[in-house]
Amino acid sequence: MEIAMNCKYNKQIGILWLVIGVGTIVLGVVIGQMIPEDSSYASGCSMLSGFGTGILVVALARYFRDHFSSPEKRKEREIEKKDERNVLITRTAYTIAGIVAYALLAVMSIVFTFLGEYKACWITIGALYLDLIVFTIAYHVLQKKM
Repeated sequence: MEIAMNCKYNKQIGILWLVIGVGTIVLGVVIGQMIPEDSSYASGCSMLSGFGTGILVVALARYFRDHFSSPEKRKEREIEKKDERNVLITRTAYTIAGIVAYALLAVMSIVFTFLGEYKACWITIGALYLDLIVFTIAYHVLQKKM
């Protein structure tokens, strides 16, 4: 029963990534058509479309991998994903990546300050605080749940 529910959850997440990918491509194209080509925002719109294309390609690749692989391979991937050692490795990797992201955001805010880019500095500091708030909320929710 748990594997069936997990498959349904994975399918919903896959559809969400497809929608995000297509939506990002459309957003980049639509905004790109509305602004002048010589504007500095034109490259941002191209970047947005490229990002959306990347998300879409990865979502489609995962869909085809999951739906056109043998049932034995799917079961093997499911067991490997739930293996305690792999779960611990994944959580440790996320922890290290989170610490590096905090340090990177702090360094970026300092660099932006020295460059005189105060808006970028405040956006970076806001992202840092938002991430810390999300972490704190998730920590307390998970602490009560477990």
